[in-house]
Amino acid sequence: MEDAVDVLEAVARRRAVQGSDTLLIFLLKAARPAKYRERHQVEHSGRLTFVQALASLRHRRDLLEEPKPPEAGPHRAEGDNMKDAETW
Repeated sequence: MEDAVDVLEAVARRRAVQGSDTLLIFLLKAARPAKYRERHQVEHSGRLTFVQALASLRHRRDLLEEPKPPEAGPHRAEGDNMKDAETW
């Protein structure tokens, strides 16, 4: 597998040098991520109350939670006698 990746890298380098800016960008990001990685900086100004923050977090949590399937009870085969239902 490593040999195959080495071949792919060599082909990508050759194509990047021949004019593929996209490949060149990917190679630079892989070779020097500290220098070429994408950086995002978020600044906030203004106020955010605790109630607003809590409501926002609850909303995000609700969006991420998947609906839970209903709990299934014990299944009995057809013709089972219900007289021992107390043991369930």
